[in-house]
Amino acid sequence: SKVDERPWDTGDEITSETLIVPGTTSVAKLSLGPLTDPAASVDHILEVVAKATFTLTVGTMFTLGAGEANALTSTSGAVVIGTDVSVADATAYIDLGSEAWTVSGTWTNSTTSASWDAGTGTVTFDAVAGGTMTFAGANLAEDEFSSVTFASTAAGSITFTMATRGLRLGGALVIDSTTILAKATFTLTVGGAFTLGAGEANALTSTSGDVTITGAVSVDDATAYIDFGSEAWTVSGTWTNSTTSATWDAGTGSMLFNSTANGTYTFAGANLAEPEFVDIDFRSAAAGAITFTMATRGLRLSGILDIDDAAGSTTLDSGGFDIQQSSFV
Repeated sequence: SKVDERPWDTGDEITSETLIVPGTTSVAKLSLGPLTDPAASVDHILEVVAKATFTLTVGTMFTLGAGEANALTSTSGAVVIGTDVSVADATAYIDLGSEAWTVSGTWTNSTTSASWDAGTGTVTFDAVAGGTMTFAGANLAEDEFSSVTFASTAAGSITFTMATRGLRLGGALVIDSTTILAKATFTLTVGGAFTLGAGEANALTSTSGDVTITGAVSVDDATAYIDFGSEAWTVSGTWTNSTTSATWDAGTGSMLFNSTANGTYTFAGANLAEPEFVDIDFRSAAAGAITFTMATRGLRLSGILDIDDAAGSTTLDSGGFDIQQSSFV
């Protein structure tokens, strides 16, 4: 790889194999410094950076400045941001490609632009200090990202805290590497699977704000946990829960499993000293018959168990495992 040291101006293209920007980068006002000379700083006014298929490495902060429709567009080529990302104007946007992004700081996104495109790659947030994450949420008519991983590189447990708006992605959500996502009162919409990774006490905590998971949910470690709030969850895939954590909290909300296909559900059962959920509704979302099959352990809830259907018929097959609930509909 090599460093692109030439002056930039409006309409310039990234033509080097790798662009390395060790200093603070803003598309509205790009500060390239230091490059070969630690004292050097060159500012140029830009509107759009089209990075095409090339990689982009920013040593500290990346900003799409306020006041204009500043943008970064991409086809592929990995992006590494050393600290924070700020999309500071409602008209600014990123057109993500198939590339992987790694952001080692916070994320603040003020866009409402219809030109925003989530692409098909994965954005990994790995900040050692966690931080406050302000996503676009309902400000966008489409997903903000394809897939997202929260995986701090710190030695201990680190928390990323959502603020102001919810998070919407079209693919998978992974929380890993002893990381907690505190979603607070905001919505969470995941178009793929949701995984609390194996090997550490990874967690999702909530106060309220509905959660929709289109794919499967996997809690892959005994120390991992979910601290539910008062929100409603809708899970359209299967459920696999390996937790034994005393920090698991069923909250006060509801869980709807509304699959369109037969599936196997492995609940925590006796591995938890308290109920896994409050209320559960098993509901076929298909025109035909759907069977939810329990495996390995029983199901324990403190509220209502409901089995119904939206279009076809629904069967809960306990597989001989215990079901404990306060009432049944």
